[in-house]
Amino acid sequence: MRTHRGLTKTGDDGKEYPMVPPIKRGELKFTYKNASLGMNLNNIASIDFIPGENGSLHILEPPKEDKFLGLYVAGIDAIDIG
Repeated sequence: MRTHRGLTKTGDDGKEYPMVPPIKRGELKFTYKNASLGMNLNNIASIDFIPGENGSLHILEPPKEDKFLGLYVAGIDAIDIG
């Protein structure tokens, strides 16, 4: 059985089941170059992931590069629900 990254596990019944890596939860902390310029995309110096079990951000797979533009986001909002 091929799964995401080919990770499978054989169950007690002999069948292959996909393995899902642990999902990390937390929040993002933005650090800005110049506080007086405020929350501006060009003013971001760094973004740090702060782990926390009640975090609203869920990460299944972290970005492969240390870039934060153009990342994909998955989620459900009110438009998807109804």
